[in-house]
Amino acid sequence: MPQDATSLTDRSAAHAALARELASLQSDANKDSLLAAWSGPHGGVPPWDQVKAERFGPAFTQGLRLLQKEVALIAADPNPPTFENTLVPLENAGRHQSRAEILFGVMTSSQNTPDVQAVDTEWSPKIAAAHDEVIFNSQLFARLAAVYAAREQGLSAEQKRLTERTYERCVRAGAKLDAAQKKRLGEINQ
Repeated sequence: MPQDATSLTDRSAAHAALARELASLQSDANKDSLLAAWSGPHGGVPPWDQVKAERFGPAFTQGLRLLQKEVALIAADPNPPTFENTLVPLENAGRHQSRAEILFGVMTSSQNTPDVQAVDTEWSPKIAAAHDEVIFNSQLFARLAAVYAAREQGLSAEQKRLTERTYERCVRAGAKLDAAQKKRLGEINQ
């Protein structure tokens, strides 16, 4: 078997293993009311009765681990980058974490208690670092850049617009910086 075929087989196997791990993490996250999709009318109602400061640390830990795996799966895809295998899953990545961040944002803007402040002080830098890790992921950005470069070929107007907006957002957030600049920007963001 040629080396490229072996390498592709190995990357495909690693990608499949990562997908199984991601599915397990998603299943676990769906059991946490701070991370799970909201149910009810009009796209769902946040679980306000479950919002307690002490529940956010574990939810953020789980949500950020899930985000990391979602991004790793996209970045490690052995198939050539396309809108469907890069932009679509990237758009969906971090939904669980986003739900917890939305709930916590409402909590921090409406409650100024010491326990809420302690969670905010501990987790805001960690969340900023996790988001930087997504933006600074060179494999992910290479895939995004490839889709961006081919955006005139076969994408609908909406897909093209999403590709351009996502690419430009990542560039503005530091995706094209060198390693030292990324490190410094990460320090500032945290």
